[in-house]
Amino acid sequence: MKKSIFALSVLLLTMSPSFSETCVEKIADIENKMKLAENSGNKNQLKGLETALSETKSNCTEGKLLGAQQDKIKEKEADLIEATEELNKARADKKSAKKIQEKQNKVNEKTKELEELKLAK
Repeated sequence: MKKSIFALSVLLLTMSPSFSETCVEKIADIENKMKLAENSGNKNQLKGLETALSETKSNCTEGKLLGAQQDKIKEKEADLIEATEELNKARADKKSAKKIQEKQNKVNEKTKELEELKLAK
């Protein structure tokens, strides 16, 4: 169980472009976290961060980061389309004003999420 949590932590640290835009920034972010872990005496976290740093240096490319970002944008676009279709269906079926407003709120939320993701590029 501990190994699974450790592996998941390393994976999340190395694949998390939402906090860092470039490989250089990812490496700097991991190095900063390593300093914090070292200062707090957290040997397990430090070991995981060392692994994450090594993996990031070996595998990180700007193309991979951009590709991951584009995949997230496509996913959010699909979510928005689905929410919009649900709203349109609710209107066509003459659902209650409350239901239509809930669907509209969902569309607004999905639109906001998509816009934020596009700005993070």
